[in-house]
Amino acid sequence: MKMPIFVIGIFALGLIIGISVIKENNANIINETSSKGKILYVGGSGPNNYTSIQDAINDANDGDTIFVYSGIYYENVVINKSITLVGEDKETTIIDGGYAGDVVRIVCEKVNISGFKIRCGNSGITASTNNNKICDCDVNNNRFEGIWFSFSHYNSIYDCEVCNNGGGIWLDYSNNNLIYNCDINNNGGKGIAVGCHASYNEIYNCNISNNSLEIANSCGTIINSCNFKNSGILIKGSSSFYMIHNISNNMVNGKPLLYYKNGNNIVLDGIEAGQIILANCNNFSVTNFSVSNTVSGIEILYCNNISICNCSLSNNEKGVFYWNSYNNKICNCNISNNGEGILII
Repeated sequence: MKMPIFVIGIFALGLIIGISVIKENNANIINETSSKGKILYVGGSGPNNYTSIQDAINDANDGDTIFVYSGIYYENVVINKSITLVGEDKETTIIDGGYAGDVVRIVCEKVNISGFKIRCGNSGITASTNNNKICDCDVNNNRFEGIWFSFSHYNSIYDCEVCNNGGGIWLDYSNNNLIYNCDINNNGGKGIAVGCHASYNEIYNCNISNNSLEIANSCGTIINSCNFKNSGILIKGSSSFYMIHNISNNMVNGKPLLYYKNGNNIVLDGIEAGQIILANCNNFSVTNFSVSNTVSGIEILYCNNISICNCSLSNNEKGVFYWNSYNNKICNCNISNNGEGILII
């Protein structure tokens, strides 16, 4: 009689260790299960496992955790409860929307998602709620945005790969969000779009390649320690207020991205830079500067009396980009093979 008890004890201990490892691997996003929350399982072979993620969500309560075993789940999931949704492995735990709508739609606050590949939807993940976390996900091959937040605040996106979507990450009327430690590559639109009065968002330690980061009519964006390849930052807005951000320690094609705001009477001569952005500046001289393969070689935003001389600007989306700027001069520059050589708005 003692031997079965011993075996059962070992099995139970193994189950506890297994769950602990799962939690260890997703420690940043999974809440510890407490007496008020339970764990539901999807795709396993044992009793009481659900065959679809949506069925498990429908039976869950706020505070529960849903663990999804590896497999392909052809679903369009709506999360309407404050739950933690965990995939076994983002390479093998796949939610495929079949291009029949958004793959995952969050309509409740305090939702945590980690460990999934999310693909083949209109958008990969959408939310119009607050205090959500998306971690360790691969969001790819969606028709529109990989991740779209609208009127959605205090969310975090981290340790994710967002690639090969119609657009990468879009923040629309969404404030105080964090995006960090992400790879954002090869999206057809913008890699990250901070637009439509999405303010005080922070983006750091991201690798952004072959798609740009655009800020439009938004203020107070923090961009720090990001690496851009064949891309860069583009800023637009209806007021000089929307040009002022905190942009520092970023690289474009292995060279520093230089961002100056509210500066006056400065000479930049023969510097090494992957991109130069001047916002609300006056009386700058930029000379002997060469840049290529970025979204815009030099951006002049709400500036006056900016002189650009003896510079080479080639193979950019825009060679020189003027936005609401006056009394400026370009002389003796080679501006060639850009999508738009000199754009004045």
